[in-house]
Amino acid sequence: MFLVRNSRLVRVGRQPWNPPSLDGAIAALLRGPAADERAEGVRTALTRPVRLAGALAAGVPLIDVTDSFTDVEGEEQILALAQLVFTLTALPGVDGVSFALDGRPVEVPTGDGALKRGPIRREDFAAVAPVG
Repeated sequence: MFLVRNSRLVRVGRQPWNPPSLDGAIAALLRGPAADERAEGVRTALTRPVRLAGALAAGVPLIDVTDSFTDVEGEEQILALAQLVFTLTALPGVDGVSFALDGRPVEVPTGDGALKRGPIRREDFAAVAPVG
């Protein structure tokens, strides 16, 4: 699972859902860091509800964001999207992520601020990727 420290993603060494699933990963991200992780300055940028809406293609889940998700702007929105992409693509068979608003595919900002329609992949967030 990937959370945030400072302005970059950080991999946390736990998988709080079993068996591995898209819904479990999303729920874990929405719960955020554990107390010991918070004490180390780890947080989540994903504060708005999202849900698995289905799949656009094999290996590319479609994540539906709510209108309130668009209230978060700039770096925080990019970090939230990056958390989803890095965490979900760590699951077997997931190659990228597409995003929708009310079921309609939408463009989202990538790590360099450019807008892109899915599938979104880890390399699209190289600017905020974990170091090392």
